[in-house]
Amino acid sequence: MPSHGPGETVSSAAFPRHQADGAGARDPQSARTSARWALLLLVVLAAAAAYGYSWAAKHVTLIVDDTEIGLVSLRRTVAGVLEDAGVPLHESDQMTPGPDEPVGDGEIIRIRRAFPVTIVVDGAETNVVTTSRTVSGLLAEAEVTLDEHDRIDPPPEALLEPHLTIRVVRVTHDYETELWRIASKVTRREVDRLPQGVTEVVQPGQDGLEEVTFVTVYEDGVELGRDLVERAVVRQPVSQIVHVGTAGQTVRDGQVIEYRKALSMIATAYYWGPECTGKWADGYTYTGLEAKKGVIAVDPRVIPLGTRVYVEGYGFAIAGDIGGAIKGNRIDLCFDTLEEVHAYGMRRVTLYILW
Repeated sequence: MPSHGPGETVSSAAFPRHQADGAGARDPQSARTSARWALLLLVVLAAAAAYGYSWAAKHVTLIVDDTEIGLVSLRRTVAGVLEDAGVPLHESDQMTPGPDEPVGDGEIIRIRRAFPVTIVVDGAETNVVTTSRTVSGLLAEAEVTLDEHDRIDPPPEALLEPHLTIRVVRVTHDYETELWRIASKVTRREVDRLPQGVTEVVQPGQDGLEEVTFVTVYEDGVELGRDLVERAVVRQPVSQIVHVGTAGQTVRDGQVIEYRKALSMIATAYYWGPECTGKWADGYTYTGLEAKKGVIAVDPRVIPLGTRVYVEGYGFAIAGDIGGAIKGNRIDLCFDTLEEVHAYGMRRVTLYILW
């Protein structure tokens, strides 16, 4: 390096211009601009962090009740995503995940909107806001206790709608038990060992007992009706058995007739000829007796064949024949001529069964 004496002027050309011409030279104005941008970036980053934004965009699916919305968001939390989407969240709404939860790419946010309904139970009307979807879910949410027979309108499985009214009707049953008398029956049996009109009790009767249960149904304390629901015999009734005498005496055609039983009968007449008996007109009866006056046709279930009888207005006879039309308390009296048959016709008579 050259030396200079005192008083000599040094030219600037003697020194190289490294700051002006060198590759690493810095411009003060440019440095100040870069600093300002760096500061602005820090401010933006701080503001983004403060307001819940991140630099990575995320795809989010928002499902509100049954409506699905797809969106892209820079917000870091669920609440921020809803704010940017303009979806308000009401106090009673249900949401998953929660509002302060972080949001990842592909996040699904579900919101179930609450709506007002009315519950009427135990005489009180309550307005509630719910996210339940069924009547049963709402009643469980409202802690309404239900008994076995309570009636719900609409039914528990029904879907809820806004402003719907659900009524819980309290159904109660009041049971009462009573004892009823079962009247005993009287069985009368005719016997020929006793005179006619005389009775004898051979077995006393006893009334039975029956336990009956009634139920009275109430809805919200109002009686709907009373029904018999159960019957049970506590004691069986015992029938009274009474013997009734049928034996007696009567005077007919100047003679005393002793009989075992007297019957009221409808009597008709026939004779053995073909005019009355058709193809069976052989002159004999069903039992083989000759068909003539003194033989009558009977119903064997009422008067056994072979029984001796006395028929008022006809006389003594024997039950020796049957007939297709002779059923029950009917008899057919045999005569010897067709003229007697026509003259007799049909009559109500008393028949005496003889000893």
